[in-house]
Amino acid sequence: MLVLTEACNLDCVYCYEAHKSGRGMETETALGILQSEIARAADGLDIVLMGGEPLLRFETIRILCDFGLESGRCRFEIPTNGTLLTEEMRRYFAGRRGGIKLSLSADGLGEMHRKNRCGPAADLGFFVENWPGAPVRATIWPDTAALLAESILPLHERRMPVAVHLADGVVWGHQACEALRDGMRALTEYYLRNPDVRPVSSLYSPAFWEHLAYGMPCNIPESCCPPGSSRAVYDVDGRVYPCHMLLPVAAGERAERFAGCDSCVPDGMIEDGRCLRCRLRGICENCMGVNLLVAGDVRRCVKHELQCEATWVRAAEALRWFALGVERRIRAGDAVSAADVRAARRAIDFLSTNP
Repeated sequence: MLVLTEACNLDCVYCYEAHKSGRGMETETALGILQSEIARAADGLDIVLMGGEPLLRFETIRILCDFGLESGRCRFEIPTNGTLLTEEMRRYFAGRRGGIKLSLSADGLGEMHRKNRCGPAADLGFFVENWPGAPVRATIWPDTAALLAESILPLHERRMPVAVHLADGVVWGHQACEALRDGMRALTEYYLRNPDVRPVSSLYSPAFWEHLAYGMPCNIPESCCPPGSSRAVYDVDGRVYPCHMLLPVAAGERAERFAGCDSCVPDGMIEDGRCLRCRLRGICENCMGVNLLVAGDVRRCVKHELQCEATWVRAAEALRWFALGVERRIRAGDAVSAADVRAARRAIDFLSTNP
């Protein structure tokens, strides 16, 4: 991952980049990093060009992508809010869509997007036409959780894949969790009426029913994304870090201890006692970057303080969708295995004891 700029044209309420300076990576620095990574890679490279808003550095993007694609070794992904696309950019990216994927970040359609993003919406049609299987990445903020269903359902109606995530680093209080429950309940009813539409997996994680209904072991590690486990991250000054959440633009002065490291695996995690006893412990995601930003220590799990109730809401609604889906299949006369029936009963039992 190369962070091309810290600047952004929007002001999203949940942005974790609290130390933006407007700095950008020199094109020569970026090209040198790309050349070095290509030289030492045994296979093809997946390169993410990140911001801020990376399209603010379109000329640098063009130079990097032309070089990488010409080498035959690189595939590029560019996360973007999509609001800065010019006709020139559209022609460039559409003409190279086999090697460059633009990943759209947009909080659905409607009021939630406007309130969260504090700016205009992107042209969804361009993304659907060129990368039809790429999900729209949406983030839910506690204050706008009540707008979840009305913002996401129009994307489903257009048959657009969606990935929805809860905003990190903030407390999901009871009122926000009730709004999340209502929104997911509306989504569940839609999925039951439209079984050909797949539920948003980032909300309705299969781990919930696999672990709680089928009794399958959960293999999410203590840190579900150990920094440096998947890619090195280069800051605008060309220094390598283990994770984009540990960059100076996010962590400020605390990032200095991670500069020059391409991995970060702490000796052990510090968890709240309630987490150790929780039935969802093996499913509940733990982000070491969020731990640093909130608690100042990558080892200190803050998930209980921030999203405990919200995770239980997600688990309950995912199990409800699963159990009602099995019931619908039985009523329709579809073949349902004994294992599915037993799992649905366990899901109902879990819901009755954990309302």
